[in-house]
Amino acid sequence: MKLHKNVDAIVEDVINKHKKNIASGKKGNGAFGGEDLVDVLLRLMESGELKIPITNDNIKAIMIVSILKLIGKISKYF
Repeated sequence: MKLHKNVDAIVEDVINKHKKNIASGKKGNGAFGGEDLVDVLLRLMESGELKIPITNDNIKAIMIVSILKLIGKISKYF
């Protein structure tokens, strides 16, 4: 349970930093200055364009699954 809380806090912090950057007018949080996955999901969440609303918990879940898939792909090289 402690691991879950730690991961949740880290991912929530990433989302909050992205929200802060967006609010300050900074364009893109990606490695090369463009939008990354979190930026796109936050934009969709704020736009309300989707029939099913996106929440912070949805974004966190997508981020965690993406990280786990990446770890799975990388681990085959070790």
